[in-house]
Amino acid sequence: MTEDNPPRPQSPRIVVVGAKRRHQGLGFHLCRFLHEAGARVVGIVGTSPGSVSEALAGLAEIGLQPAGGTDAEHLVRTLQPNALVVASPSGTHDTYLRLGLEHGLHVLCEKPLCWGGSGAADRAETHARAYEERGLHLVVNAQWPYTLDTWRALFPGVLDASPERFWMRLSPDSSGEAMIPDALPHALSLLLAVVPHETPSVEDVRIRVLGEDEGRMEVRFTYRAGPEAVEATVDLRRGGTQPRAAGYGFEGRQARRRIRLADYRLWLEGAGRSVALPDPTQRLVRSFVARVSSPTIAACDPNAWPGMGLLETIHTAWPKA
Repeated sequence: MTEDNPPRPQSPRIVVVGAKRRHQGLGFHLCRFLHEAGARVVGIVGTSPGSVSEALAGLAEIGLQPAGGTDAEHLVRTLQPNALVVASPSGTHDTYLRLGLEHGLHVLCEKPLCWGGSGAADRAETHARAYEERGLHLVVNAQWPYTLDTWRALFPGVLDASPERFWMRLSPDSSGEAMIPDALPHALSLLLAVVPHETPSVEDVRIRVLGEDEGRMEVRFTYRAGPEAVEATVDLRRGGTQPRAAGYGFEGRQARRRIRLADYRLWLEGAGRSVALPDPTQRLVRSFVARVSSPTIAACDPNAWPGMGLLETIHTAWPKA
């Protein structure tokens, strides 16, 4: 093999936890994107034989035939994957993160990285540091930063300097307190990407519940990254149907995400213009597969830590009864 024809990296073998098509079908779409990115989905983990059968049937429709089971430990030992993708509810993430670390697996995990019980941010930091020390990639499924190049094309020059104002609109399929872990990681991921810092913080958090059924709220806070401060507003409105309203902006320039469900075409729209938007989740998955496939240095994902610390600080401001 010559230098002109270097060996191609071997397709990574991946086990996916939670691959059903029900509800948002996140795990199903992750399996599809993994396959399209050149990875081999060799196994899926479900909560019951019925959920496994349902997931396998859905994946068979797109030509995937992984092994299935309810025992993640058994599947990992049997199939010997290179990576684990965790698309299960957040309360289960700690278990699978420990499993991934024990078996030396790279992990792509749905947000938030940890939730439930006390000390979620401390647990997230422990996981993140342990993966980094082992040279393993730990990536949070925070896709919005992959839209920033499209946003910049819509509003050229606006982000040449650090912004002072940020706004985001999201429509999670939840209400009340659950909206915080469901939606705020998206806003924080954009702030961490645009104004990065090793030890960012959030201050002066204010949460206003605007609907009697807690289906709408406004979250305001100051995001600090060293000497930089960004005044952030996140508008949350429960949305149970697709496509869900979403968008964001800096310095008063707002872009709305549009989706045509027939062919799942996406674009950002603002200031009387629109720019085609490549699927950000698909781009994130491609990036993860590329990291796993090639010898790259593992770095702590800011959405794992310190992002989880920022999320926990915001959550503490939820108005107590």
